[in-house]
This record gives sequence, C-alpha cells and structure tokens, in this order.
Amino acid sequence: ITSLGAGSNVSAVYHHCANLLDKDGRTRDAIIILEKAIHQQGIECKSALIALCVRLLDQVGEVDRASEMLSRELERRNLKHEGIGFVQWASMLLGQGQPDEAIRLIDRAISRKGMTKLYTLYLIKARALVTLGRREDAMTTLREGIRDTRIKDPVELFRELANLTACEGEIEGAVELLQSATSHPAIRDAAP
Repeated sequence: ITSLGAGSNVSAVYHHCANLLDKDGRTRDAIIILEKAIHQQGIECKSALIALCVRLLDQVGEVDRASEMLSRELERRNLKHEGIGFVQWASMLLGQGQPDEAIRLIDRAISRKGMTKLYTLYLIKARALVTLGRREDAMTTLREGIRDTRIKDPVELFRELANLTACEGEIEGAVELLQSATSHPAIRDAAP
C-alpha cells in the first residue's frame, strides 16, 4: 500500500483493507493497518481512518486505547470534522457505563468554536443525564440545544424533549411542545 504514495486515494485503500480484514474476523490486523496509515506522513482524509480505528478498538474492548487516540487526534486537530470524533468518543464512554465522563467531554466539545454535530452532542448528553437519573437536567440540556443558534435543524432535540415530557405522563405538554416546534425559525419543510 505504501508504494501508492500519499493522498486521499491511499486513505481510501487503507480504509477498504481494514474493512475487509474486519469482515474476515481479523480486526486486530485491521487496527494495525489503520494505525500505520494514521501515522504515515502525507495522507489526507485521516478522519475516516481515525473513526474506523476507534470503532474497531472499541469493538475489541480497547476503550482506553480508543479514547487516547481520539484525545490525541482531537488535540492535534487531525479530525476534519471534530464533531464526529467527539460524538464517537462520547457514545463510546456512555456505552461503557461512563456517563459522567461523556458529559464532561460533551461540555468541552460544545464550547469549542466551529464545532459540528452539535445536535447529536446535545442528544448524547441528555441520554447520559437520563442514565444518571437526572431527567430534569436532560430536559434542560435539550432546551439549551434548541436555543443554540449554531444548530441548523433542532427537530431531533424537540422530539427527544417531547419523549421525555411524555415519559413524565405529560402527553398534552409533549404534543404542545412538538406543535411549538413548527414555529421555530430553524425548522421548516423543504420547498415543493
């Protein structure tokens, strides 16, 4: 693979090789290939390689290694779309039963300038708070997300907030909330 040189095509080749190895049950070999590619100079589009490597590390139970990789790459700003990295990391932490860590990470991510995937970060934070039995805090988080002007389409936040409201037995409140979403400036149907 190295003889192909560098660039986005090489990145795609590494990505495909790793996927094939994983499908063949050779996940650890896939991780080795991805790690080599991530550290190879001149390769563009490392975000997809990092995301796949982190997913595979998580898959084989190496959560600490996956977290270290995401942390290192986010600090270097090697992820083209940082939001994806933060979403993946927070989801991994939540899945591993570490909701407090996921919340701290998300708070850090939300405060970053130019962050992408904000609505997903707010959703994960709300789910982490629910996991901790902090349903009211989860609802507050979703309301904050709805008010965050950086989010272009908060419809999923409205849906999650309505679901939590309904779980509290307040069906009418959930319906009213969803109806109020139709007047939110960021929510609109596509033109016919």
